[in-house]
Amino acid sequence: MKPTRQRLRLGELLFGRGGRHVTPDMLYREVNEGGEAISRGTVYNTLHELTRAGLVRQIGVRGGMTFFDTNPSTHHHYFIDGEDRLLDLDGPGLDIAAMPELPAGYEVARVDAIVHLRRKRS
Repeated sequence: MKPTRQRLRLGELLFGRGGRHVTPDMLYREVNEGGEAISRGTVYNTLHELTRAGLVRQIGVRGGMTFFDTNPSTHHHYFIDGEDRLLDLDGPGLDIAAMPELPAGYEVARVDAIVHLRRKRS
């Protein structure tokens, strides 16, 4: 990736604060509220380039909502319904006892689990 001014600024926002889960719209608002003039297309393109480079991980939550995780290692997540927040699922992970039979000629590349949570109703 060519280190343009826009990409460097987006990289600072993504990686300068530790692990983050951001949507493209969240990142777009954040960079533009900070006084930068970066287009929505540049934000989307940069996130996809970072994904292809293995620096972030793309996580589809529901419908068209996609988060980008600055921790590209294999791990699972909680999604807080109604708050649109994604959190790392800490600990040893999920116990998956058995996988269904796979179609001929395929193997499991990875397993991504998202546990949807909501606040308890009183």
